[in-house]
Amino acid sequence: MTLRGSLFVASVLALFVLSGCSRFPGKPGPGPEVPRPDSIVDPVVLFSQNCAGCHGADGKQYAAKSPGNATHGLAVYGTYCASCHGPDGNGGEKAGSIVKHAYLALITDQGLRTIVITGRPDFNAPDWRNNVPGHPMTEQDITDVVAWLASQRPALQQPSAPVSATGGAH
Repeated sequence: MTLRGSLFVASVLALFVLSGCSRFPGKPGPGPEVPRPDSIVDPVVLFSQNCAGCHGADGKQYAAKSPGNATHGLAVYGTYCASCHGPDGNGGEKAGSIVKHAYLALITDQGLRTIVITGRPDFNAPDWRNNVPGHPMTEQDITDVVAWLASQRPALQQPSAPVSATGGAH
């Protein structure tokens, strides 16, 4: 076979192989695409994706309406959370610590409240309705357990006085 004939056969084989590929590298495959946020007009979908975390699935507002009681929050924690996170919050057989100083220093009270209300479906963590089957947390229970968690935050350290190049404080 001549060089020209070999190139022709190789080209035909390459085209045959490539025509069998349904998609090329980098080309998106078939399947559902994530819709653009501005294309979602169903108010139920919008509410469930953007609002239910703080306002509850039924639209009742879950923002704290009264101050939390950290002492009562410890008892609430014992009832609803300790079976997974351990008796002191430092972790248990089913879930990790929720009182690590770094975590608590980075999350707001509203962030804690949202997690208690919505749970963590990505970790199979229950929400306020399902921690103890048949006994959902009350609004005050949620507020109090958040107050207890917030009370576990480390005290903020004040920066020390600046030190000059000679080693003395200003």
